[in-house]
Amino acid sequence: MMQSLDIEFVRKEIEPIIKEAGKLVCSFFRSEDLIVTKKHDESIVTIADRVCEKYLIEKLAKIVPGVAFYAEESGIQGVADYCFVIDPIDGTTNFAAGMDYFCISVCLTYKNKPLLGVIYQPTDKDYYYAVEGQGAFLNNRRLMHKSKIACMRPVLIIHQDLFNNNCLNWYKIMQKRVSLRYFGSAALDLAHIADQRADGVLHKGLSWWDVAAGVLLVKESGGIVTTFKGELLTYKFKNILAGSKSMHKLLQEGSLLTQ
Repeated sequence: MMQSLDIEFVRKEIEPIIKEAGKLVCSFFRSEDLIVTKKHDESIVTIADRVCEKYLIEKLAKIVPGVAFYAEESGIQGVADYCFVIDPIDGTTNFAAGMDYFCISVCLTYKNKPLLGVIYQPTDKDYYYAVEGQGAFLNNRRLMHKSKIACMRPVLIIHQDLFNNNCLNWYKIMQKRVSLRYFGSAALDLAHIADQRADGVLHKGLSWWDVAAGVLLVKESGGIVTTFKGELLTYKFKNILAGSKSMHKLLQEGSLLTQ
């Protein structure tokens, strides 16, 4: 396997592939014939997930010969320093229900470090991408964290598992300071942090394919991504805290982060 790679070449080649994958996914969206089955962990998978993932692996392998894959539905394929981390549809439950809060997430990593991340929401045609050290973009518009309108309450997206009795006191306190939301697609949540449609994200119990691309987007847009304890986030993460600098500081002060 080559030790260096032309990331700009990969970035340009990957865009039409992912957009075509988006068309494939949309061809199944809100279809009465959509096939939905349960996996061993009781989560669901649709025929669209499998078709999209197969297409992405087939096409991306031609761009980076010898690359490995780590994908939600098919697992690990190959062993190499360069690896495409793929979630063909993040937000499958939303997708299957006909709600358009879902996306395709693809991240090229080198020794588990994100180099190029792409998140594509095909119904809105929102194409997010980030390259390490080169910034984050939405449809070629540079994303950079800026101060928001003072009178607006920050929007905090949290995982459904955090709505529980152990976090009740924290929840009551935070509810007075922020607007709490749960949408069902961690990858798209992180893209929205990069674009400042939301201000903070708290998630736990996720997999690397859920966040790899989004982590790079947030970092390259000027946001901060760590574990709940403020530690460096790696592919072995158990929880994730992401947001603007001010929101990240606010959330780290919460007792929830010790849970």
